[in-house]
Amino acid sequence: MRPYFFMQENEVIPTHEIYAEKLTQIRDIKFTPREIDVIACIVNSKRPSEIACFLSISKKTVSSYISQINGKIGATSPAQVINFVKESDKFTIIKTEYIPNLYIRIIFEEKLKQFQKIKKESSLCCESNQQTQKNVRPLVAQLKNHLKQSGIHIRGRNTKDYKPIIDLMPDLKSKNIDYAIYIMPRDLVNVLKGDINIKSLKTLVLESSKNSGNIIFFQFEKKIINSISEKSPNHQLILSLERENYYFSFFGLLKIFYPSIGINNLIEEFRKVYKNHFDCDNNFLSNLTNKITYKNFDFFLLLLKKRKKWLWVFSMLGLIFCFVGMFIFNKYKPTRVKEDTGSSGSSASSSPPSEVTVKVDNKFNRSNDVQSVSWNLPRQDHIFVGRKKLLNELYAKLHPASSSYETCLGKEQRDKHELNTLAISAFTGLGGIGKTQLALQYIHHPKHPYSLRAWFPAENIDQLSQKYIEFARTIGYSEEKPSIKEVIIYVKNWLTEHPGWLLVYDNVNIYEEIEPFLPENGGYVILTTRNQNWPVKFKLLSVDIMTEEESINLVKHLTQRDIEKNEKQETKELVSLLGYLPLALAQASAYIQQNQITISEYLDLYKKYEQELLAEGTLPKGTNSLPVATTWNISLASILKESKSHKNPLLSLDLLTACSYMAPETITRQMLVEWLKRVYPDLHSPELVLNKIISQLWSYSLISIDENGDITVHRLLQSIVRYQHQHTLEQKEIYYPKLTSKWYYDLLEAIHTRFCYETQPLKDEIHRRNLLPHLQSLVKHYNSWPDKSTEKSLIHILNDIGIIFYQMDNLISAKSYHVHALRISEEYYGINHIETALILADLAAVYGWLGQSKQHQEILQGILKIFQDHYGKDHPKVAKVLNNLAMTYTDLGNPRYAKSILEEAFKIYIKNYDEKHLEVGNILTNLGVMYLCLGEAQAAKNSLERALSIHEQYYGKTHPKIARTLGDIGRSYIALGNSKQAKELLENALLIFKQHYKDDHPEIAKVLTALGVVYLDLGNPKIAKEFLENSLNIKEKFYNNPDHQQMARTLINLSAVHLILKNNKLAIELLNKALKIFRQDYGNDHSHVATALTLLANANMVIGNTNQAKHQLETALKIKKQFYGETHPEVAMTLFYLGEINIKLKEFILANSLIDQCHSIFLQAYGENDKYTENAMILKKLLTDVSSQQKIKEYFKNRSLLLRQLSSF
Repeated sequence: MRPYFFMQENEVIPTHEIYAEKLTQIRDIKFTPREIDVIACIVNSKRPSEIACFLSISKKTVSSYISQINGKIGATSPAQVINFVKESDKFTIIKTEYIPNLYIRIIFEEKLKQFQKIKKESSLCCESNQQTQKNVRPLVAQLKNHLKQSGIHIRGRNTKDYKPIIDLMPDLKSKNIDYAIYIMPRDLVNVLKGDINIKSLKTLVLESSKNSGNIIFFQFEKKIINSISEKSPNHQLILSLERENYYFSFFGLLKIFYPSIGINNLIEEFRKVYKNHFDCDNNFLSNLTNKITYKNFDFFLLLLKKRKKWLWVFSMLGLIFCFVGMFIFNKYKPTRVKEDTGSSGSSASSSPPSEVTVKVDNKFNRSNDVQSVSWNLPRQDHIFVGRKKLLNELYAKLHPASSSYETCLGKEQRDKHELNTLAISAFTGLGGIGKTQLALQYIHHPKHPYSLRAWFPAENIDQLSQKYIEFARTIGYSEEKPSIKEVIIYVKNWLTEHPGWLLVYDNVNIYEEIEPFLPENGGYVILTTRNQNWPVKFKLLSVDIMTEEESINLVKHLTQRDIEKNEKQETKELVSLLGYLPLALAQASAYIQQNQITISEYLDLYKKYEQELLAEGTLPKGTNSLPVATTWNISLASILKESKSHKNPLLSLDLLTACSYMAPETITRQMLVEWLKRVYPDLHSPELVLNKIISQLWSYSLISIDENGDITVHRLLQSIVRYQHQHTLEQKEIYYPKLTSKWYYDLLEAIHTRFCYETQPLKDEIHRRNLLPHLQSLVKHYNSWPDKSTEKSLIHILNDIGIIFYQMDNLISAKSYHVHALRISEEYYGINHIETALILADLAAVYGWLGQSKQHQEILQGILKIFQDHYGKDHPKVAKVLNNLAMTYTDLGNPRYAKSILEEAFKIYIKNYDEKHLEVGNILTNLGVMYLCLGEAQAAKNSLERALSIHEQYYGKTHPKIARTLGDIGRSYIALGNSKQAKELLENALLIFKQHYKDDHPEIAKVLTALGVVYLDLGNPKIAKEFLENSLNIKEKFYNNPDHQQMARTLINLSAVHLILKNNKLAIELLNKALKIFRQDYGNDHSHVATALTLLANANMVIGNTNQAKHQLETALKIKKQFYGETHPEVAMTLFYLGEINIKLKEFILANSLIDQCHSIFLQAYGENDKYTENAMILKKLLTDVSSQQKIKEYFKNRSLLLRQLSSF
């Protein structure tokens, strides 16, 4: 089959080619193809109604496009749009090239619609797979649109990189796709041929212009590969899409898809119309003008000629309309309304009022059967989701004597007093928040007993006046040249005499505009407005964003998807990204539904093209709203206009711009005052100026204000303002502040200054955590800037963010910010500078908590000399480095050296600070932990209790820092043998942690481990096992490393549980794992290794490996003597176990010597009445009568473990 070609002397270029090559931008402003269509019609002096007729779209859609165009170029009338185009180099292109070819396209699209009507076969389904190339998008969009107009269902998919067709086929076949459209650059065609044998496929190649890509159709059959013989003449067809070939190639495409449908007549009709217009080239534009206006009428006449039988149909319809009109005329007989000049203060029309065409009973009918008359109500085409509470509140404000919107409508007995007053309520809130939909839902409720329900669009005064004139004529006003003042008086009088009505004034700007129109009594009024400033008599209802559940339900209804089953998580992410804003949710849902893509695919698109999608005009059919971006631009334009009219600086826009770079969370007044002082140092009273700015922004519902006077800005509004800030600067506009490094530096420094503000430690910590998201947001946006001239200012900000994350135990985030700060500092200051050393000190602390002790030690040893040289050896900052270094030596198995360093640091702090200073409390805590590691339980307890009293002065009794100290004191009580007191302290610590952290936090894991040891010592191993297993699970998740030392510590404790529960093999397995980790991290001579060996020996002794157990205990004893000293309780515990081993080996003399040493140490450490001392005494007595083997067996049968050694874990 050969392709169709049709050439004329006059060059024909499809509009998408003209757009792609010449019209994507006009004066550096980007426009969509449809916006160019509308601009072309405006340039050709067409009114909106004519544009709608010509482009076959609704008037409201045309209005939406015009608003978008006006918003982009700052125009307010068609003349300004035309002037904008004339001042560019595109005017001639639009006038002489685009408009003629646009008309050709419109004729072509009419033929496609005719084809769809005569097509009787079921619709095909195509899936488009597009490799990412911007220059092919206009062609692809046009092709998809024309396929849809022909009745072919299209599904879209974009792939980031080249993806072979063979990889896509299994997925496509599963979706019942008839054809696949594969779009690629020409240079990838050869790659495709390498993927598969293209000759063996039934393909159709559409060749586009050289700057675009090729479009290849694959027909899907049961077998994709080798389905058609190579000798088949139809296995490959090439059609050209360049110039006028596009239209005739598309007809050829339809013939392939639907071979049984004869479309040659349509092709010839198109060819004739197409040829005739170019034959009379001189009169082309005038012919085009006539065709735009009368196109649909010509088509109507042509249809009548071909379908004469339809004349009867239309005749019958006309008769039906006549009968319906007569019925309505008889039912609503006109009544007379008397003139009333007294109530309004001025006279009504000089001529008597004419007949009324809306019948409303003078007395309110209280029955449910009352038929309410409606006027100008917009349709409500969609299911209304959620907002029941707001609707109930509205009903309560309009009808204070009644109760519920749902239960009492049509049932309440309204008294005369209520009908002699005027109840006014107003929905206020951000544009796109759903005010109009709420009013629509309320006024459309079927049980409403209002006698008349009327709707007035009130966005501008001219529109409202026109609607009042229309309404006045409906109720009997007959003046040919109406005066709006007389019309308002007439309507007011009529409403007073016909009480019980409900009026809605939609999208009101300010009170002064609407006040003359408001009735005086007899009914109810609802306003929707962004303005927050209204008289007291107006009962305001603030409309906020939807809840997550309402948002998900809205998306579910609009997309018609089974979200619960398939896409719940993706939907949650989507509604969160869109800030639960109803208009944004409706816009996204319409795009998903109309383009037949998944929610996951839309999420990917949104993350890449947020601004384009927010400005996208796709909305559910029947929706009158403008896109999100356009909606908010109206408010921004009002602020701009107001500021210019008062000749005020654009401070409101400046502040909103600054807020747009912060996080979508609470922004405090103190932050904004700090910013004003820095950016506008000449302001005499920044606090008062800020109040005025916030009042103006709030009055337009662009911000929300909480009970503390702090503000929040919706995240989508922030995104739009940021985008326009940068975009208008590219256009050299002056409305927004100049986006310079200095401007952004001032913003960063203002927020950071507030961040560093110090009062009291606990308040400062809360304050900084609240400001943290704003600093993160500012850093994030700064990192996307190409200009890094002020990057040095980020060093302290990044480091401070890292410190806060460290305090919040978010160690991974803390590390990333410290590393970022370090990179910049090393670049600007060098490795050995004090600024770099300060960052390294904070980074080292993070490494310590992450268990990376060697990195911790290396960093601290490297910076200690820098600190000493810069500050002097007795400076508190030097003490802080020593403090951290000591904890590193503890982790690396040298607690005695660590203790000496800590004591040196403690002396420096005492020299510089009061004994009750916070830093003194911090080092006392570390000293307590150090004493605990060394087995000096009493010294640990004393130091920790002293630290606790200091910390409680600064943090109170419920701070996580208090919980940590309580936990450490609890561990010291375990070592001292007071498990009951330890249990009480640890449970208190756990309760505090759970108030601040989730159940999977590592601090909670540490407390659970200690509680496991307590329950072991109290003789309840099963509960201990639960605590320890829970702790192990938390640590596995947090550290994500099975060989982490924190994992080994819990394994040690858990093995002790299994020893008591006689699960010896499992205990040995856990102990070997722990021993391997300890030896890897600490070497062979660490106390933790000795503890593991001691427990391992106990397990081996139980299962009969006595000699191996003895060797392990001897090794452990050697390590402990070196680590703790000869007379430490830890040494005594190992001596005790060695004594038991020697009893088993019948080495009674050696056993007696070992037990004597053990008893002496326990007696000195714990006293005579301690159970450990008593256990040693029992064994000592047993050795006095070694001939009694029965007693020895009884002892070993009932022996218990000595578990205080586990307190150090």
